[in-house]
Amino acid sequence: MDKFCQTVNHPYNIIRVGLPLMMRKVKFTRCVDFFRILSAVPSKESKIVYEQSAVIPYRIINGRCEILLITSLRKKNWIIPKGIIENGLSAQQSALQEAFEEAGISGKIQPDPLGTYSYEKWGGICNVNVYACQVTREYTDWPEMNIRQRKWFSTPEMAKKISNKDLLNLVKKFVRKNCTV
Repeated sequence: MDKFCQTVNHPYNIIRVGLPLMMRKVKFTRCVDFFRILSAVPSKESKIVYEQSAVIPYRIINGRCEILLITSLRKKNWIIPKGIIENGLSAQQSALQEAFEEAGISGKIQPDPLGTYSYEKWGGICNVNVYACQVTREYTDWPEMNIRQRKWFSTPEMAKKISNKDLLNLVKKFVRKNCTV
């Protein structure tokens, strides 16, 4: 009885079952650790903290580094693939799963995070562990292909597209260490 399952059908992006669980426009059955839900309920003094993981997808073409960005669902800002760390998956595995679902890619992920950044969402704080991922495959068909755009950017172009300053600093740090010619 540690799992809480509910079938949800909601026309909007954010699905709430006690707390925001997933951003999808589909019917799904979602099981979560019941005690995780109880521990996530905020007191009046605190906010919910969501643990997420993300990848910086990159490739080297003719000696030049390119970064893959995707659009966010609502504002269509350029971001990197990220999501809540799923039960039963490591942060790296969850980040790779999100990379496939949101950007239609797979690749080789580095074992250690480049760093973390935080942002406010769902009435709480999302802490994001960011990993570098060398893209080895781009799929022509993926789960969110009809609701997101994906595009490869040169490193100077990419710096103009990312609006979150903490994320931009992490990507720039990665570029300095891994993409110098």
